[in-house]
Amino acid sequence: MRLAAAAARTALVEPPLLRGRAFPAALATSTLFFATMNGLMITVVLHPELGLPRGPLATGLTLLPRSVGLAAASRAAGARLVPRDGTRVLHAGLATIAAGPAAAVLARRAAPAAPAPCGGRRRPYGFCRRHSG
Repeated sequence: MRLAAAAARTALVEPPLLRGRAFPAALATSTLFFATMNGLMITVVLHPELGLPRGPLATGLTLLPRSVGLAAASRAAGARLVPRDGTRVLHAGLATIAAGPAAAVLARRAAPAAPAPCGGRRRPYGFCRRHSG
């Protein structure tokens, strides 16, 4: 019985889904989105810990409002917005996600030049070592 079940192979993704253009495009977009967001979150988490004098608890508490807001927005989008507005919600979400980094770039360009970190000396990964005492 087990050998018969092991011999019967099923596809992880149904082949007819890959024949059209919509599913592979959505799959590629989702992969790119999650890879980008995970890379961004690693950077956002490591910056306070390595670049600023904060520990893991302070960093986690700093990111807590984002997590709560993301959970609330996901619930609202899934329960109300998607059934009512359909794919327009996805396009609005994409525009919102793109607006964040664009605003950060504009804010960085508008900000005055900051002094060189570490007294002008280069350090690995661009971070200064902070020693107490």
